[in-house]
Amino acid sequence: MSTEDDVLKLWVNDETRVIDELEFWEDNFIARRYESLICRAKTGKTLLSKAAWEEMVRLQEWLNDVQYTDDDGTYAFNNFCYKPVDRLPQYSCFSYSPLDCFQEGRVQVIGGENNTVCWTPYEGRQSFRSDDFDFATHLTKEYLLNSCMFWFNLEIPYEQLFGDVTYSGDKDSDPITDIGAVRITLSALSPESLSKEGLHYVTWSPTVEAAASLDKLGCPEGGPYDSPDGYCSCSKSYSIFVALSYDCVPAAVPQESTCCDYLTEMFSLPCFPYLLLEDATVSSISRIVGGECGLVPPDIPDTRCYTKADSSTTTEGTMSSLVFHNLVYIR
Repeated sequence: MSTEDDVLKLWVNDETRVIDELEFWEDNFIARRYESLICRAKTGKTLLSKAAWEEMVRLQEWLNDVQYTDDDGTYAFNNFCYKPVDRLPQYSCFSYSPLDCFQEGRVQVIGGENNTVCWTPYEGRQSFRSDDFDFATHLTKEYLLNSCMFWFNLEIPYEQLFGDVTYSGDKDSDPITDIGAVRITLSALSPESLSKEGLHYVTWSPTVEAAASLDKLGCPEGGPYDSPDGYCSCSKSYSIFVALSYDCVPAAVPQESTCCDYLTEMFSLPCFPYLLLEDATVSSISRIVGGECGLVPPDIPDTRCYTKADSSTTTEGTMSSLVFHNLVYIR
């Protein structure tokens, strides 16, 4: 005689897709651990100084570089960190700190400047090292609201980064006079995820410039687009997060003209409609961000019979036969 106490097995039909989708959710969104470091100023010191922020940079560098060695090998944080945005090697580990409010937040990017996807979005941010920036004058609630962002340019609520903050007045533009504490948060894969996925090892090399004959999707300008891997498979290496370097924000907010110009060009590329067909994230973000620019993404081809970029028709598959659900972004 045996007993069953798993609610899902007791009450959910074995043939439903709910079980598989729940397992996918747990593997990709829940199986992680968070660790937060709370930092306070030393006695007689203040967090509103460039010296204190330089110390935060050194702490983050140490967190990146610290290693543990045993008989089986050497391990660092980037080998087992959690990545909330897909799991591709170039996407940065999940972490956030007050440094994300400044250009110096890129110290968290695994791979450094060779990881251009995650490094580039920090280029346009204010540097606290700049002679033009003064904590006593320029660090305001308004600054924190507009400047504290993840590497993929979505805002981080400043309340998650700073504690016991006092202001010189009631306006958002009034300077901050004191910060009691700051918070640095890291996330790693859970033991269960590590047992399934193993450790991640990535070697970063200097960027090699793409050939001049390739478009922004990485496809030959003017074709041909056929290959053994599928029609327009040349676009498989494209990352939607390249759009960050053109000041695009992946949310329903007003976009910069540089972003809109970039999307206008992307929407005109012959293989872009087939990328929309294959990649739900690109499809969703293109609709959301493109809509803010007054742009409409190209129609997604019908794989039963569609016109190729070279105007011929085919019924062959594209890059794969994936079935996907479009993502919904909630603000």
